[in-house]
Formats: sequence, structure tokens, C-alpha cells
Amino acid sequence: YLAIMLENMREFNLTHVDHQWQKGRDIVGGRLLFWGQMSNYAGPHPIPPLKPGEKVGCCLLKQDMHPRYVKGGLIEWVEKQVKRGDRVGYYQRPKWPLQTKNHTHWIKSWIAKNTEEYHQNGPYLDTWGRTVMGNPADILKLLEQGLLPNNTIAEGRAD
Repeated sequence: YLAIMLENMREFNLTHVDHQWQKGRDIVGGRLLFWGQMSNYAGPHPIPPLKPGEKVGCCLLKQDMHPRYVKGGLIEWVEKQVKRGDRVGYYQRPKWPLQTKNHTHWIKSWIAKNTEEYHQNGPYLDTWGRTVMGNPADILKLLEQGLLPNNTIAEGRAD
């Protein structure tokens, strides 16, 4: 995957994203991953300016895409890449412990939102292979019941 860290761009620029993608697309076999789609710039003097109390970072537990990417055309751009056969995913991560009904609903709804509204076709799960999520037999049962799409990419070691 080519990883693009949106929260590290002071001002979102779709032309810059496209340029990075065109340079790296063939090297990574048409697989792209966005981090920080829920955040404004995580450095000084972001454009647009932060709202009072607004949090920033790559890994916020927030399912909505930040308005700067929506207004900047990222959703339509991703849809175009997916239609041409590329695999594109956004950052998402589960809450722990995973076995609770609220937490399984949380990750399923985030994956669904990123797939249905933001056009990902290669979901990425942060922390999945690096965190103890609970009883392995319970987690296996959740996976067998379709908790995650088959094309999900997980961070870390997972077997």
C-alpha cells in the first residue's frame, strides 16, 4: 500500500495527492491507504483553521470525514480510482473489548460508512494484529459471523 497521511497536509491539495498516487501506483500494485481522513492538519496554522476544541491526529475515533476532504473532492477522486480497479482504504480501528455489542456495531458501522459513503474497497484496521481484543475463540466466532469484509487489511501480525 501507498500510505498518504492526510493529517500531515497543512492545506489539503487533491492535485498533490493525485501526483503522489500517479508516481507510486504501479510500484504498490494499485493499493492506496489514507490515514487521518477524520482530521484537519495536525501541525501549526492549519487551513482551514481549527474550530474551538477540535482534535487532530491520524487515528481519531471519529467516523465522519473532515469537511476539508469532502469539499476538496477526495470522495469523488477515490470513487474514480476504485472504478478503474485500484484498492483504496481509509483508516479505521475497533474499540476494545471487541466482544461487546456496542463495540462490534462501532467497527462495522465505520467500515460501512467508509465503504458506502466514501467508496473504500480495501478497508484497513489499525491495531487489529497488535492488540489483545479478548478471548480468541470469541473473536474467531465474530469473524466467522462476518464482522469484517474478506478484503480487510490489518495492521500487525494476524493469523
